[in-house]
Parts: sequence; C-alpha cells; structure tokens
Amino acid sequence: MHYLKRLFIFFIFHFLSFPIIAFTLDDVKNRGSLNCGISEIRVGFADIDSDNIWIGFDVDMCRAVAAAIFSDSSQVNFISTTSRSRFPLLASGEIDLLSRMTTWTFSRDVNLGFEFAGINFYDGQGFMYKSELGIQTPNDLNGATICIIEGTQMAFNINTFFNKNILTYQSIPVEFDDEAFESFNSGRCDIYSNYMTELANKRIAFNKPDDYSIY
Repeated sequence: MHYLKRLFIFFIFHFLSFPIIAFTLDDVKNRGSLNCGISEIRVGFADIDSDNIWIGFDVDMCRAVAAAIFSDSSQVNFISTTSRSRFPLLASGEIDLLSRMTTWTFSRDVNLGFEFAGINFYDGQGFMYKSELGIQTPNDLNGATICIIEGTQMAFNINTFFNKNILTYQSIPVEFDDEAFESFNSGRCDIYSNYMTELANKRIAFNKPDDYSIY
C-alpha cells in the first residue's frame, strides 16, 4: 500500500532573523496571552466539549506554549482558521502561532516568511470511497474520477501517486475542499482525497460510516 507522507506541523510566526522572534515573543508577553491559530472543529485535534472548552491535540500544543511563556496554560486565545485563512492570519499578526494541519513543503519554507518550528504529527494522504466499490489495491483505483482542488499540494500528490503506479484517473476540478466533499457525496466523484485523519473525521459524521472506506 502506497501512502504519500504528509506532515502535520505547528510553527511560530517569525522570519528567519532573531529580532523578529524577539518582537513576536515581546508582543505576546505585553498582551498577556498567546493568540493561537487552530483548525475548525476536528475530532481529536480541535474540538469543543460539553462545557464549551476547547480540547484536542492541537489545542494542547497551544496550551503548552502558553505554559512555557506565562507558567499558565490558560493564557491562550484560540482562533479557528481555515486552509485559506491560516497564512494571512499568521502574516498579519492576528495569530502568533499556528497549531493545525499544515504541510511543510520546501516552497512554503522559503517563500512564506515563516519559520517551521518542527513536526508534531505525521499523517498520510489517502482516499475515501463507497465500500461497495471494493477497492483493495492501487490497481482498483484505475480510471476513477476524483474531485481535485487544482494547484494544491494534494493535487500534486494524487498525480504523483497515479503516475507512480502507472494508473489513470479523471480529474473533476473544484475550488474548495467543501465542494470536493459535496461532489463526492452527490456521486459526481468516485473518490475523495484528503489527509487520513481528515478522512476519518468526515467518515464518522456519516449516518452509516460503514458504507464508506478509506484507503
């Protein structure tokens, strides 16, 4: 089974020079709290419990940084971000740190002006399909229709995967991930592709999760 390794990372907002790091930390200390960007609701990573308290792996990373700065893990403001808003929010200074699903790539490392502080979770990109298709090997994906957000890292990974396995697929271009998922639900696409953890989150939300499988 071939999985294209992707990375979940968190990174602190600073450029490649030390003074910028100092300015960001000074701003956080002067404010008295850390503004931490997390994803929208994602079970296990960023969720809200019955007491209306943020919980999850990414949330705990934010609290750990706040504890390191203030010796108080509660000194943090959680700000939900989308895949489109995360970088502008980080660049504008509205968030000091981003702790959410974000792929660490060479182009982002050198072009965005942010410093990737480190990897805190490894994930893989996968495929979701209706169980009745009976997909068990890469060859079973041959000729599948896939709704793809063109120009993204995921689109590149899909193309690489199919070329590597000498398979063909039909690309149905969409603009947003929500559109890709809705198209999959409506039957416009055979396959919906995303990070494995994201696929698992979407699968458990179905009324009949067993009707869908992840490869």
